[in-house]
Amino acid sequence: MDVASWLAWWTAERVVALATAGQLAVLLIAAWYARRQVAEARELRKAEARRRETEARPYVVVDFEPEVPPLLYLVVTNLGRTMASNVRFEVDPPFRSTQDEHTPPPNGWARSPRPPAGIDQRHRRGQRPALGVLRDRKALKQWSKGRATIVGDAAHPTSPYAAYMATEDGYYLGRRLAGVDLSDYAAVRHALDAFEAPRKPHTARQVQQAYVLGELFHHAPRPLQAVRDVVLDRTPLLQKMVGESQPREIINQIAEIDETEKRFATLRSPNV
Repeated sequence: MDVASWLAWWTAERVVALATAGQLAVLLIAAWYARRQVAEARELRKAEARRRETEARPYVVVDFEPEVPPLLYLVVTNLGRTMASNVRFEVDPPFRSTQDEHTPPPNGWARSPRPPAGIDQRHRRGQRPALGVLRDRKALKQWSKGRATIVGDAAHPTSPYAAYMATEDGYYLGRRLAGVDLSDYAAVRHALDAFEAPRKPHTARQVQQAYVLGELFHHAPRPLQAVRDVVLDRTPLLQKMVGESQPREIINQIAEIDETEKRFATLRSPNV
């Protein structure tokens, strides 16, 4: 075909048809590419949603922590970002008593389980871990009798939501007995009464708050657990119960320590 014939072949109709076909091909390619981009975007959104869901869900780990023999703690920890509720776990094989089945355990204590495999051997030499049962007891009216007194969990046992009160007891008891003639019965009785008088209201409040939190967290009736979770997550109730009352108690204790230290400094002063 010569040049003249080739140029003659390119009529206006054929040019328009080829241009239209080219445009259609471009549109088809663009549509295919756009569909692919939309599909990839959807997959990315789904992957992001799955990632966020995984990060937000609770992640509960159950493990054993050997302590001073014969204690072995069963620790349940939530490593996730949201609250875990209704956590259940099974021990396989089940715990078995290492004591005589006919020997009743002491009051308030469960039978000791056999240490599971993998526990450090130094915690197993002649020792048997014990599982303690949490018990609640009403506040005692009197801690002291005669020349003797009790402190710590003996005076105010509490669940794990309150702690370190035995350390406080030891501090206040030591300061109250400072400078007291221990052979003088009346002086010792006066010091013990002065020691426990301000301690009993404080420890009773802490024990009661720990009891309420334990009941709220672990013993709410099943139909009310969802309501409890919403209230604790969405309202300032817990902040009111713990976050605001605890600082007030701490400030009161610091003020009491200041007064105690003033009295102690007075006792040590050579001018008195």
